[in-house]
Amino acid sequence: MKLLADLLTAGPMLFFAGMGALAVARPERVVDRFGIGVDTVAGRAEVRSVYGGFGLADVGLLAWAVF
Repeated sequence: MKLLADLLTAGPMLFFAGMGALAVARPERVVDRFGIGVDTVAGRAEVRSVYGGFGLADVGLLAWAVF
């Protein structure tokens, strides 16, 4: 049963890892599908902190829960 729970946790962990890494590396790619431009330094920092930080923090919490 523990193995099943670990496997079901791996899916969201991979999703949040990808979203967080993409938001930190290329913030314009995260919000461009919504028609939001990230033209300023403050805008890029906002996307990196909200989407990138949230995604990577979720990965940390999910990994902590598994191990």
